[in-house]
Amino acid sequence: IATMSRHVDDIRNMLFDEPDFDSDNNDDEIKSKTVRRKQRKKLQKQLEEKKKPSVETIAFRDPSKKKKILNKSNTSSPVSQQNENVEFDLEKARFDVHKFGIKGFEKSKYEDARVALAVGLGAKPPKRKFINYRELIEQNRAKKAKEKEEEENARLLGDIFHKSPNNKQKSKQKRIGEGDVGSMRFSSVGKFQGGVLKLTDKDISNLLKQHSYRLYSSQVISSSSLKSNPSNIIYSSQKVADLLQKQSNCLQIFDNYLTDNENNNFLKEIDGYMKRKRYEYSHWDNAIHGYRESERSEWTPENQQVLSHIRQLAFDDPTQTLVHVHVLDIAKDGYIKPHIDAIRYCGTTIAGLSLLSSCVMRFVHKDDKTLSIDVLLKPKSLYIIK
Repeated sequence: IATMSRHVDDIRNMLFDEPDFDSDNNDDEIKSKTVRRKQRKKLQKQLEEKKKPSVETIAFRDPSKKKKILNKSNTSSPVSQQNENVEFDLEKARFDVHKFGIKGFEKSKYEDARVALAVGLGAKPPKRKFINYRELIEQNRAKKAKEKEEEENARLLGDIFHKSPNNKQKSKQKRIGEGDVGSMRFSSVGKFQGGVLKLTDKDISNLLKQHSYRLYSSQVISSSSLKSNPSNIIYSSQKVADLLQKQSNCLQIFDNYLTDNENNNFLKEIDGYMKRKRYEYSHWDNAIHGYRESERSEWTPENQQVLSHIRQLAFDDPTQTLVHVHVLDIAKDGYIKPHIDAIRYCGTTIAGLSLLSSCVMRFVHKDDKTLSIDVLLKPKSLYIIK
């Protein structure tokens, strides 16, 4: 009977999943036989998979097709280079130079430069910090004293009219950023207002009485039948006129160098890409106010022919000139501040075409500031500086 009951229990355990209690360890954990059976099968499969060798994949590449792909990429590269825009992105270069330059500032100046850059890109300027009224008065006094000192230095360095210091000046003058320079800093004759130099009858009469008014004619170019037209030049002294006569080729002015058709061709090509740019009021070296610029290396055949003639006329070796032509557009309220062009970047000769509006160029000796001349550049004129 005992063996019979034991056999029945074995059959029942095989047919039904009854829990098996481990009475030896006295644990409450219940394990099913089927669960343990599945675990054993799973372990066996894992061992079998480990024993099997891993599948090796081989990628075959046809050498002939590979050569065709390389040939296609080589033939497409010059086409892609030709399709690239020949215009040099000066805005990006200026931004990179500015961003690199402000890294050398101190922490406070670096933060101010970042704020100024963000405001220039269109961000709202931060609110002014609170300051004590007495401190504000002291700052304004120091600011006015500094402006007077700068005005006196500018008058001594660049003015051809030595105005008496007793002349009354306006108490409120607009800042340079608003396009109203007044009689300060960069103006010597009249006043700059809205980017326009305004002369009164008194200024003109003083000019004719106190200073020599002469006509400067460039010499005839022997290699060409082109003759330079006389241009009005105001000398600060007779010494300047004598220096220019000794070195007649250092400054040449050609009025009406371009014909109306050539002038229109240049304006049409330049306006096509310059009108998409916006005027900038902060230059990376603080030399220009209110401008937009670009550099071009390729022009239409008509304009390229004119530029080739200018290179042959102005430069001793036309093959050594820069590839890019600098195009500069000054805003209505813009102007170029006093600066010295570096020979390292500009060379010993500069040739430029004056388009659209008439303008006045002032040249001041770098050592003796009393030696200066004012040159009137009319539209369609060419100037050569050596």
